[in-house]
Amino acid sequence: MKKIILILLIFVGFASAQESNTQLMSGNFNFDSHLAFDETKPDLNDPAVKARKSPMLAGFLSAVVPGAGEVYNDDYLTAAIFFGVEVAAVSASVVYNQKGDDATTEFEDYANGHWSVDKYADWIYYNKYNYESATDKVEYDELFNNGKVSWKALHRVEDEIPTFSHNLEVYGHQQYYEMIGKYKQFRSGWDDFKEDYEANDSVSPNFTHYSGMRGDANDLYNIASKAVVVVVINHIASAVEAAWSASKYNKSLETNVTMEKQQFGFKTDIYPQLNVKYNF
Repeated sequence: MKKIILILLIFVGFASAQESNTQLMSGNFNFDSHLAFDETKPDLNDPAVKARKSPMLAGFLSAVVPGAGEVYNDDYLTAAIFFGVEVAAVSASVVYNQKGDDATTEFEDYANGHWSVDKYADWIYYNKYNYESATDKVEYDELFNNGKVSWKALHRVEDEIPTFSHNLEVYGHQQYYEMIGKYKQFRSGWDDFKEDYEANDSVSPNFTHYSGMRGDANDLYNIASKAVVVVVINHIASAVEAAWSASKYNKSLETNVTMEKQQFGFKTDIYPQLNVKYNF
């Protein structure tokens, strides 16, 4: 008797399942396929199922703003690192460039207060310039035209001095400030220059101090330049990393849709299935 009751219960359950399945299926393949897919399709908001990434877009974003492509790839830690390097490098470039400008103003002011082209021109004319052997003679009144040094005449005097290798750049130019603290031929223009410096082939304390000031300014500009190089490298590195990560992400996610069938007794149900495969 118990066996008969158990068989009846199984039969009723199977019949109910068939009835429920029959209610879901219309018998139309197109409609039933869509219905089956709606029942079995994955949740696209599920982190396990994500859209493909564009390596080109990721690389472009990071090339413009380091870290942006990493944000696009949902790699926020790497994005923070690249963006942090960008901020630090840009800040360093701006700060040290400004420090270089300030140091440049300081050494130019020092030169304007302690070096004189009049003193330089007067000294070399009487101590270096051989008026008698000059091929392009310069009179003193021509050198100091109306009390001011004529740069054209000064350059002619310098050209007649065998030990001189440079013509002094016109006042105010960057090369003007570089030359007077770099080449010994201009040492006589410093206000603490003495005759024995020439005899000993040495330079005055002001010449040495000024050269150090210029060196400090150049060091600051060098740091600013290196920071700019870091900025460029950071853009390139971030773009390459973002494009590579996007490509790697796409390779780690393989999807394909197949039509699957399942047999229920004498009934066959056909439905689409999305297969997701992660490669690690």
